Amino acid sequence: MITGSKLYFTYDNSAELFKHALYFDLFQLIGQIVIAFTAKK
Repeated sequence: MITGSKLYFTYDNSAELFKHALYFDLFQLIGQIVIAFTAKK
């Protein structure tokens, strides 16, 4: 899985982009947890 932080980190090393990429990773992770949780029911 390609994470947002790795993707942005290759383009620009700035803190602003990196911060957005971390949020992107977090939302991806939450999405996967929600999907896994709902699939169990």
